[in-house]
Amino acid sequence: MNELAHLKKEQLLKLLAVLALSDGHIYKKNNIPLSLRLLTSIEGESQHELFNYLCLKLFDKNTRRRTLLTSDGKTFLISTLYHREGILQLYSFNSNYKTSPGKQSPTEYLNSLQPSLRFLRDE
Repeated sequence: MNELAHLKKEQLLKLLAVLALSDGHIYKKNNIPLSLRLLTSIEGESQHELFNYLCLKLFDKNTRRRTLLTSDGKTFLISTLYHREGILQLYSFNSNYKTSPGKQSPTEYLNSLQPSLRFLRDE
């Protein structure tokens, strides 16, 4: 990760926001963010290394990593950051990190505020 050593805190935070929007999600309970989770196929090891690196640099927190084996034989990597104060910083770039409908209908989801990468325009 030496190639990232020169980046400023805000730039590192933007990288974390991109990870959250691509293969991650923010877990909320009662609309309160509790954790940031990255979920990839087993081949996504480098993404998890980057996720942990960013969490260490930004918040001095390691992520928790585990492997998930599904009933149909697929293997996934899951890394989780439990640091509410750090997660709240991501909302300065995007007010919404929901990238799939979940329990909403597709129409409800598409009519709601959509996440964006506009915060990268300044880079």
